[in-house]
Amino acid sequence: AAKSAGSRDRVLLYVGVAPRPDEAALAEANERDQKSLGPKFAPAPRVDAAAFADVYKLAEAGILIDHARVRVAADGRGGRAVFAARDLQRNEVVATVPWTALIGADAAAAALGEEAQTFLEDETAAGRAKSARPVLVAAALARAYADADAPAFTGWRPHALTLDWGRGADDGLAAHPVERARRGELAPDAQLVEVLDQLDRAATHVMRLAGVEKEIAWRASLLTLTRAFDLTHLKPELDVALVPFADLFNHPSASTLSSNPRALETDVVDLCIQSSTADGAFAVRAPRGFDAAAGDELFNWYSNAGHGHADPGDVAAWRWQENKFLYQYGFSMWD
Repeated sequence: AAKSAGSRDRVLLYVGVAPRPDEAALAEANERDQKSLGPKFAPAPRVDAAAFADVYKLAEAGILIDHARVRVAADGRGGRAVFAARDLQRNEVVATVPWTALIGADAAAAALGEEAQTFLEDETAAGRAKSARPVLVAAALARAYADADAPAFTGWRPHALTLDWGRGADDGLAAHPVERARRGELAPDAQLVEVLDQLDRAATHVMRLAGVEKEIAWRASLLTLTRAFDLTHLKPELDVALVPFADLFNHPSASTLSSNPRALETDVVDLCIQSSTADGAFAVRAPRGFDAAAGDELFNWYSNAGHGHADPGDVAAWRWQENKFLYQYGFSMWD
């Protein structure tokens, strides 16, 4: 490690090959040093090989993940998650992402060219900007994935390559209701039919604007639906944005929270990581209202699923809101 090219490579080497600490020895050391002002170190889950490769891709794109504070690893539920590698201070920065690594609709239109810019202008004039802007983000994502030689998409390609395009045996979106309905395994209700129609229209535009095949266009549209952020509190043009690393955090559903009783004592929004800024870049900060300890899974709040908006006595409205969450993100917030 000392002979590697730089600090980034030493960190990546550590993440990849560091042995899991002896838990008994750590417990003894933590008890001995419990009066210390420094954080207690405990074993965070080991990173898997695929996660390690993806972390390296993100590092090449200038995304600075503080591996002394957080670690990407398998979540034990068939996916990935981000865990605290040490005790975290509230609000501290755990990663920064250059603004140029985010895909927003305006930047996507500029990269895709005149046809995409005209599409955005026409759709906006027709009052359809809300549906057009995710299309442009999906088109830029698809082009970044499919075209390794397009200079305008080089900064987005590392992130695109870490996403699940459904071309391997382990497809993280295979169980999504949209994909199950497309395979004929699930009879869609009217609400899911609407989502399928929306994605079909989006994919048609993505094929034309990005010049990619239908399945890539479809998956790019679904990836945008499931992973996009609204960052208008940071930049007004980022109403739909794909953000490397920040999209790795899980939503605090019932199954994820059950493993950490301390989390159940905290307001769910205060429990989650924060989208912020630091040093002229997008920043992921530790929770503002929860003292994350080493080994704790860190969460991102995806959506309220209508809670606080629907009439508590209107069962149909609640079911519609919860299905909206399910059909967007692919899982029930109660699972």
